[in-house]
Amino acid sequence: MKMLLQKSEKNFHYYFYQEYNNSGSQYPFIINIKEKPYFGRSSIITVEIENQNIFEFFTKPDEEFLKSAVKTTLQNINQFAIQRKSLFKNSRI
Repeated sequence: MKMLLQKSEKNFHYYFYQEYNNSGSQYPFIINIKEKPYFGRSSIITVEIENQNIFEFFTKPDEEFLKSAVKTTLQNINQFAIQRKSLFKNSRI
């Protein structure tokens, strides 16, 4: 079953993709972005890496809110990458 994305989810994906590409960062893992319907026209967006919830929030049709959510998401992804790298480095010792 294919779910149609609401405008705020489309905007989040657009802003995320734009910021991720502009950051120049590349990670050795897959970033999953999932949407779950919620009451009314809102939904819950969950960002996962390796089955770990990195960030989750309720959508709002507010551009500044979505851009702030993208910024927080990218910070959390970067923090995950740092911790992951540290774990791999320590496991080799």
